[in-house]
Amino acid sequence: MFDALRFPAKLIVCAAFAIAVLSALGWEHLAGERAAAGEASATRPLRVVAWVCAGFAGALVVALTCVRMEASGSALAALSTYVGTADPRAAADFLEASLRESLPRLIVLLAALAVALTVAARVSSFRSYALATVMIIAIADPVANGFGLFPMSEVRNLREPAWVADVRDADGRVYVAGRLQFGVDRAPDPDDTNFVAGLPIVANSALESVSAVSSYTATFPSAWRLRDSVSFDNAMLWPREYWIARDHFRAGSREQRLQYLRRAGVRYFLVPWQEVPSSQRLRADAPYRPLALWMSDVDAPRVFVTAEWIVESDTNTALSRLGEERREVLISSSAPARGLPGAPAADSAVITDESSSAMTIEASSSSSDAVVVLRDSFAAGWAATIDGIPAEILRADGLYRAIRIPMGLHRLELRYEPPGYRLGIGLTSLTALGLASFAGMGRRSER
Repeated sequence: MFDALRFPAKLIVCAAFAIAVLSALGWEHLAGERAAAGEASATRPLRVVAWVCAGFAGALVVALTCVRMEASGSALAALSTYVGTADPRAAADFLEASLRESLPRLIVLLAALAVALTVAARVSSFRSYALATVMIIAIADPVANGFGLFPMSEVRNLREPAWVADVRDADGRVYVAGRLQFGVDRAPDPDDTNFVAGLPIVANSALESVSAVSSYTATFPSAWRLRDSVSFDNAMLWPREYWIARDHFRAGSREQRLQYLRRAGVRYFLVPWQEVPSSQRLRADAPYRPLALWMSDVDAPRVFVTAEWIVESDTNTALSRLGEERREVLISSSAPARGLPGAPAADSAVITDESSSAMTIEASSSSSDAVVVLRDSFAAGWAATIDGIPAEILRADGLYRAIRIPMGLHRLELRYEPPGYRLGIGLTSLTALGLASFAGMGRRSER
């Protein structure tokens, strides 16, 4: 389940750690366990927080009064218009209904906190009980109101689907239809899937069914080490160039999309299409029809050697031409080939070793003007050598990597180092030395 919910799981871990730290610090301050500096100083934070809670409670009472007197409709509609909702009136009605339901609870909670903190500040004999009440409120309220926010689903609905193993084991790149964007108000896409059975598909609620569909379509592909091609999370995590390429893809016809996907090295298609040209259907799992997994008969290697290339120095222009039908690869410059020239050999390229930050490629060329194209994303921080000689990594088709090689057999080594990594190591080391020095000075002064 945590594999399928990779991103939310990280948020839960971070949130739990933050809550633990804040709870510990909050109790330390509220209980006055820091160095005592007199009764007034020790209770000042309690009084300040009590006044803040009382102020917020008063403001919310005014807001609730406006909502119940229907005097907030125009303000909420103006807010909805400002943020760009499609139907400001409907959004305002939703906000008003939400405020009617949530404001009374918030007012009661804030008032209870203000009273408990005031008692803790003014009545020392009841301080421990009042502070315990504050902590109980702070813990019990989110727990009590969080059950409906985190729907549960059976683990079997979130397991890795069988088709993922087929694609991953073949080291193929996949295109999953309908994952170009994410959001409640997402615009429809021609590749969106209208399921034959409709929702719910596999569970008792729409939310459970959506979760099951998300798992089946590998919404977070890296959780299962799946090589993706186009999806909404790539646009959030990848460079700006990927976002531009995705927009060109969205605007393209079916034929242009196929050209883009072939150029991206896609061999597998999980799509609702009736037919994928030059492909054979591998599986169609009920109840997810009409989604079906297709395998292309056209070779789409991840790395290859070609002498058919032309220079396109403008990245945006190269990205706009991803949907063209052409044989040539667009590279960003005609940088000279590095490495040691040798006897002509058949054009080939094989990845012989790979990790998350390094790769070794054995390549050969029959031409003195060849290019090794790696259909992995271009990113600053990658460096390459050919036969131990530093070489420049060029852009291929705006998104991928290319390295010019001379004739003969060659060994290419690529290594990744995050930009600013060495600067960060230096600053961290200086900070550690500074803290150690301050700690040593403090110990000497205590003596």
